[in-house]
Parts: sequence; C-alpha cells; structure tokens
Amino acid sequence: MDWEILNQLARERFKQRATPAMMLMVWAEKEPEELITLIKPHGLDQASFMSALQRLIDERLPDDGRSLITDAILLAKDGQPSVRDLLAAVCAHPEHPVAQTLSGAGLDLAGLGRILADERARQKPSSCLARLGISLDASAAPLLKYGRDLTALASEGCFDGYCDRPEELDAVATVLMRMERANPALIGEAGVGKTALVELLAREVVAGRIGIDPETRIFEISIGKLAAGTRYRGDFEERVEEIVQAVLKSAPAIIFLDEAHLLFGTGRAEGAPMDMSNLLKPFLARGDLRVIAATTADEFTRYIAQDEALARRFEQVRIPEPDPELTIRMVEARADALARHHGIEISEDMISRAMALTNQHQPQKLQPYKSIDLIDTAAARARRMDRRSLDAEILLQTLAKSIGRAVDELKGGERKVLRDLGGFLKSHIVGQEEAIEKITSTIVRQRQQLGSAERNQGTFLFVGPTGVGKTELARQLEMGLYGNLRDLLLMDMGEYAESASINKLIGAPAGLIGSDREGILIRWLQNHPAGGVLIFDEIEKAHSEVHHLLLGILDNGRVHSAHGRTMDCKQCVVILTSNAISTEDLAKVPLGFGTAQQRPVHPADLLTRVFPREFLGRLDEIILFKALGEEEVLKIVHMRLAEAMERLRRRSIRVEYDRERLVNHLNDKLQGLRFGARGIERLIEQTVLGPISLATLRADDEGDVAVVIGDAFYETGEVALRAEDGK
Repeated sequence: MDWEILNQLARERFKQRATPAMMLMVWAEKEPEELITLIKPHGLDQASFMSALQRLIDERLPDDGRSLITDAILLAKDGQPSVRDLLAAVCAHPEHPVAQTLSGAGLDLAGLGRILADERARQKPSSCLARLGISLDASAAPLLKYGRDLTALASEGCFDGYCDRPEELDAVATVLMRMERANPALIGEAGVGKTALVELLAREVVAGRIGIDPETRIFEISIGKLAAGTRYRGDFEERVEEIVQAVLKSAPAIIFLDEAHLLFGTGRAEGAPMDMSNLLKPFLARGDLRVIAATTADEFTRYIAQDEALARRFEQVRIPEPDPELTIRMVEARADALARHHGIEISEDMISRAMALTNQHQPQKLQPYKSIDLIDTAAARARRMDRRSLDAEILLQTLAKSIGRAVDELKGGERKVLRDLGGFLKSHIVGQEEAIEKITSTIVRQRQQLGSAERNQGTFLFVGPTGVGKTELARQLEMGLYGNLRDLLLMDMGEYAESASINKLIGAPAGLIGSDREGILIRWLQNHPAGGVLIFDEIEKAHSEVHHLLLGILDNGRVHSAHGRTMDCKQCVVILTSNAISTEDLAKVPLGFGTAQQRPVHPADLLTRVFPREFLGRLDEIILFKALGEEEVLKIVHMRLAEAMERLRRRSIRVEYDRERLVNHLNDKLQGLRFGARGIERLIEQTVLGPISLATLRADDEGDVAVVIGDAFYETGEVALRAEDGK
C-alpha cells in the first residue's frame, strides 16, 4: 500500500497524527493476506497482531514514531518507504514501545527482521532516492539520519529557481578553499537568506561553476535532531563521533550547521564540561572538517564569540539584507517556483505590490523573506479559493491576517478613515479644534507618503494645563485610526524618573537583573509590527536618559534595545504630553508679533527650561492645549453624563431625570475645582453614580431597576426607587 495513502487512512480513522502503531493497524485491516504471509511464520496471527496494537493505542503508551519513520525512509529502496520498511524499522528497535508490545504478544522480531533484510538485499536501488536528498552510499547514512544531502538535492534541480548572489557566494567559496580556518560563519539577521545561500552554493558546486571540487558533498545537519532522544551520558558524544566519521568517509564533504549558536551548550550534561562545540574543536583545529555555520550577529556574539577558541576557528562572512535591485530578482525567482508549486499565475505587479506592502507594514522583518512569505501564503489562499491567479484582494487579506489589522493601501476604507479623522476627534474632544487640525494635517501627509520616509507617522508634544484633554485626545486618535485600543501603549513617565529606569523601556544590559527579558517598549514593538500609538505621558517627569532615548525615535523612527536589536517604529504615531507650560505661563508673555520691548515668545522657548533644543527640534508639532471655557465645560458635562447613563442602561438600570437641571447642578459643583475634564468624570461618579448604586441595592431582585433623580437628590444627594420597583 502506498505510504501517503496509508498515512491518510490512519489519520482519518484515529482523528489525530498517525503513529507507526496506527499505520500498522490500518495495514493489517486493508491488506491482511500480505501481513499473514509475513508474521505467521514468526509466531503471530492477524488477530493477535491487531489486538496488541489496539491495546497500545488505547492505553496511549508513548509512541514517538519519528525514529521509526526516519529509519524506514533510510531503509527504503524506491524513494518512498513502504509498510515493510516500517515493520523492518520496528524489528531493528526492540526497545521501542511498538516492538516491545508485538514481542510480548509472541512475535519473533529477530527472525522477521532477517527475512525483511534479505528481501531488501534482493531489490535494486532506485535513483529516486536522490530526489529526497538520500544517498545510496551507506557511509552517509548517519548524516542523512540527522540531516539532508544538499548536493544530491541540487543535482535534481531543487535549487534551480534561486537567484544568484555572486558577491556572497564568492566570499563563502574563498573561505572554503583556504588551507587554514576554512570554516565560514554566515552572520546575518533572520530572513536575509543564509540557508538559501548555502543551498545556492550546493547548486554551484554540483555545476562546477565556483572552483570547489564538483565531487564535494554538502550535508546539512540539524543540531536539534542530533540532540533529540539522548537520555544517557555518552549518547550525544557517540552521535557526534558518528557524524564526524561519516563526513571523513564521504570526503570531500562539508557540514552545514544552521542556528550554529546551538553548538554552545548542546549535549552538555550536569558535571560534564563537554558540549558539541568542544567535541568539534579538535577536528576543526586540524582541518579535518570544513563547517559552514549560520547564525545572527547577536547570537554569534552572545554564544560563540565568548569561546575564543571556537570563534577563532571560524571566518565571519557578513550576509546583509539584499539591496532593492537584488531583492526584486530574488523574490521574482522564488515567485516563479511558487507559481509552479501552487499552479496559479503570479504577476510582476503582484510581486512589486507584495514588496511595497511588506516594507510598509512589516518593517521589523527583512527582505527577501517577508515578501516571499507573503506571496507564498497568499498563493496558498488563492489556490484554496480555486483562483487562477494571485490578485490584490487576496494579497491584502493575507497581510491583514498576518499583522492583525485591516490593510487598504490608502484606498476606499483608508481614505475614508483619514477624511473622517478630524470630525471623529472633534466629536469626542471639546475645545481643542486647532490642535486637532494640526494633528490630522501631519498624519494625513505622512499616510500619503508625502513626508520624509524616515519619520514616524507623526511626532507631537501636547502641552497645557491638566484636564484639558491631552491624554484623551491621544486615546481617541488611536480609536479614530484603528478602531480599537489594542494598538496603544500608554507609559506614565512618572515611573521613569531614575536613570536606571530606562532599562524598563529597552531592557537591561547583559549582567544585570532582568537582562534576559526585553523592555516594555521593545516588547510592544515586537508584538505590533504594523505600528500604533505610543503615548509618553507627562514626559517632563522622565529622567534625561529617557529624553536622549527619544531622540532616535523622534528623528528616524528607530530605537535600539539593550541587546543591540534595532526596532522600527516608523509606522507609529508618537505623542508626548506635558504640563510644563501652564495657563499662567502663557498669560505672562505675548505670543506672535510684539514690540521691541515685548519680544515675541514661541512655546519652544518656554519648554527649553525642561527639554533640550535638539529634542524639541525633532517634533512635527508642539501643540498648545488651551484652558476650557464655561461653555466647553458644559458640553463635556453633557457628554460624560450621557456616557454614564449609557453604562447604567447596559446594566438594566433605568434613570428618570431632568437633564438640564442635573447638568446645571453638576456645573455649580464644578466651580472652584481645578482638575479640568478629569474633575467632571470624578464628580459624576461621586455625585450621581454613587447614590444610584446604593439605591439599586434596595431593589427586591436583580432584574430591571428604575431610579428617580428628583427634588430629594438636589437637597440631600439621594435618589429614589420607583414605588413599583422597590419597597
């Protein structure tokens, strides 16, 4: 029975990932004659065979089938493992739960294993193995058990669609052809194409175009697979020795270790100093092995560079993010392969659009990975929808799902959001029309990409007395742009008054407590790649170190973590709020044009008492919030009272009251209070919601409750229940 069909039947029957026991069970049901021919001479009939497997499945005993399936693939002679190969792998692993269960039922594993081995010896091998990256050379079997033969895959054309990277290939080949330290370490951020470069190298080696012996074989070894399942001291060392000996027998050969920082510490047991790096050092020092390592700059510094003896054996080759021209060629080359794989058309326009979208909405990721990933996922979605080609609608839907936010490319919905932004803010913020106009003007300019590409979506300093709506405007801006508050980070700068508090934002340096965790700001940027609104509330209370940190954010939209990682925040709106200028300050000096004796004063001149000029010069706008007049205060009272009544309605509490009378009553109580809009909200909570909450406790049940704000309320502050609704 075909392996894929068997695997599918097992998944359908047992409703989970198919294990070797499940696959053998289905085989026994579908092809009993072949099964009986094999197992009956070795002490087991079909019924006992199936009963033993069913017991194993029902009792949910450990059945990690990875080792058995790997061996079945290595035993296969036709490029695809069969059930006989799986049964042979069971016989070769008597310690495995499946083997122990069948042996306990009476099956002679050793005898059955010999019969299956004789059958394989009589079969002729097929060249199909090369398509799986599996060599017929028995000496390479350990390498294939823990990895793959890249040169075998390259000879079958698996990497023909890759775009050339001549400069990087030349650098790697030059190191590999050296007599000493012929071990290149590919250093680059995730997504720049380090693994693809090694696969491209394998293609060029096989073609004989790069100067390296065409008989050279490149094996990729998974360090994770190498360490998996090693339970006893000595197991891991034996595997590494097995790998090294296999490479020496397959010479000329090169090992490729992806995520090479795992060399440090892998295989180390308590009380044993040896890890994989120490096991490989002697071979690297003598030049017996040539190893290509790949990792990021941060991980190389953190793990490999601290071991000078290990780092000295590698020559670093920097792999930068490709330039735009090379990125286009790389993405186009991969798009051709993706089009063939998915069976749909991917036009050059869709490729260009994918690159533009990922650059705009996924600035934290690097090219070409992010564009290829978007095109691949979108093509898969189009294929499921039975589309013949990839279109912009599917591309935008895929990106929106990836970043968790709708993407409209400044068409339709996005244009409407920007057109309605000013009106939305004015409907929620009272008395600050001039501030709203300045904000919307800057954001619209940046969203239409008419401003600097190196700036944020807007950088503002909101200045004015407390309670005039500075923080509330920032919150409503988030609602107006994105329709939620999930993409908003509000940081109270009163918590960052000490010099060391900057570690809470960007993380602590190595060696300090908390250095293993990212700071609040860095973590938020990681989780919100499409941007949002950053609010630094009461920025004048922060330490000057925080002000210096903000210089980079305000100037070029970047911030560096304590671990050296550069985070992009150009898709963010950055808002700083401050009470550094009060109404009295503005009243003392003239603004605008004045006489010689009365020199005009700009708000920035007043702010230099708190902030350095280079800090203020990086802001798009310094926006003064004016104090609220009586008419504006009344309007806010109306708004906050309406919001409070809506909350009561949602709790099934009906309130009967005279709106104008209640608003005037609250306004009278506001006289003398100096807390602005914050005072209004607190006053409503204390004066109105407090008595109503006490009155509802007197109701007979927890259903609908009706309360009346009558004359007694204005005399004693108490509200009454309706007679029919309470006692």
